[in-house]
Amino acid sequence: MRRALRWIVVATGLSLALVMVSALTLAIEHRRPASALTADLKGADWAAQSADFDGRLRKQFPNGGSEREVISELEREGFKPDWPSVYNEHQAVRREDSIVCGVGVYAMWKVDPVGKINSIRGVYQEEGCS
Repeated sequence: MRRALRWIVVATGLSLALVMVSALTLAIEHRRPASALTADLKGADWAAQSADFDGRLRKQFPNGGSEREVISELEREGFKPDWPSVYNEHQAVRREDSIVCGVGVYAMWKVDPVGKINSIRGVYQEEGCS
């Protein structure tokens, strides 16, 4: 009888440990899926990944393009406008946080008087991990 009780306690403990490890693994791996602009960024560190994102942004939205197209595409990819502009630079932000780390994705641009892009840049950065 004692032996059976011991096995029940051990089996229950192991089962609970397995459930906790599985839940923790899912929590760590859970994050908002990347957008097309941030998927598979190249680089071993945040600075390199940010530079890759910046290059993708500049390639997709070259100078002279329409601000409406920039805003429309960024919104489609989950970016939210962050108005008002500061120093005539507009900004849109996307969060790609996981449960463990905060990740901010920023697109900033300036336009000429007729709404054409005259500069655009991007930042992809870690914003604190627990």
